[in-house]
Amino acid sequence: MNKNHLEIKLLLVLLSMLICAIVAFRMGYLQINNLASSELLIKGIDISNHQEDINWSEIDTQQVRFVFIKATEGSDFKDESFKKNWDEARKKGIAVGAYHFFTFCRNAKEQAQNFIETVPNEIHMLPPVIDLEFDGNCKPLITKEEVIKKIDSLEQYLFKYYNQKPILYTAQNFYDHYLVGQFLDNPFWAGNHLSRAKIEADRKLLFWQYYSHGYVKGIKNTVDLNIFNGNAAAFEKLKKQ
Repeated sequence: MNKNHLEIKLLLVLLSMLICAIVAFRMGYLQINNLASSELLIKGIDISNHQEDINWSEIDTQQVRFVFIKATEGSDFKDESFKKNWDEARKKGIAVGAYHFFTFCRNAKEQAQNFIETVPNEIHMLPPVIDLEFDGNCKPLITKEEVIKKIDSLEQYLFKYYNQKPILYTAQNFYDHYLVGQFLDNPFWAGNHLSRAKIEADRKLLFWQYYSHGYVKGIKNTVDLNIFNGNAAAFEKLKKQ
């Protein structure tokens, strides 16, 4: 075998390895960080109807200790999979929480009512989550101050009803634009898949969504992977008593 053939063979091997790595990354078997390898971390997922019909009997409760389930969006959208996912996760003994996708174009009271009508107020549930991001949102036609006021009102409605301080989930661009120095009393959940967000310099994160293409047995589509930033005692304390 001459030198050219050896070089071609080596290139084909390297190309095959690269393709396998890309496929593994997309399927969630390979992560940029090493978070998934630690058995000490409290790990969980967040889901919506995009995960379609989940086979909850196959979910490994050691790998999925908690799940945040999309409940509502804006003032009228209710996720069609919410109730089934909520009930099935609770049956499995998985800690459950619900999230609301905040929209710029609906007032806070209507959005709060939509969530409250959908999400039961039960013991051992995780705090409600307000999902704050630009992607999939309507165009903001109000000032920064008005956006902060609307989020604050929504937060207060949910706090009053569930008696739990809502968690604010945010992507980095939304955080930089609206939330720097704001809502310092609220727990934060960062949506940053490649590294710890700059949010951490401002406050302690409660949850970190570190990967968006995870593979979990029992779920056909890929799913967001998360970790809780604390120990088991702190996690138990977080649940509604």
